[in-house]
Amino acid sequence: MIFNLATFALVDVIGSRPLLIAGAFFMAASMMLAFGFYGLSWASIAYVIFGEVSHVKERTSNLAVSVSVVTTFVVSFTVPYLISTLYADLGAKAGFIYGGFTLVSVGVVWFCVPELMGGRWRWIAYLRLIRLISDDSINVVA
Repeated sequence: MIFNLATFALVDVIGSRPLLIAGAFFMAASMMLAFGFYGLSWASIAYVIFGEVSHVKERTSNLAVSVSVVTTFVVSFTVPYLISTLYADLGAKAGFIYGGFTLVSVGVVWFCVPELMGGRWRWIAYLRLIRLISDDSINVVA
């Protein structure tokens, strides 16, 4: 709403065509930036973590990859229905649904994914080898 009010003031000063061009440019740039950050993080780091954490059981890795694939499918399948005027007609408000899930995922990563940078995974593997920690206490060490 703030930007709508700003448009009333700017349209007479700058003009509607330059505002539309600038808006389209910045929307495209923000989408590219969002997909770039996705590519830098969620799209690839999950597989890097699987490679670094050699003690993760194969069944756990398979489950995690399966959840990732199913989640990607669910998002790709539901977006058209949530946005379409024939179905849910949420339009841009669908972003709040996925944004909410993203905030939940931030919490999960914050509390459940250990940082393995700098060889910490070796220390965790060593502690597990000498039985000082169990599979359930990895988050306490990390």
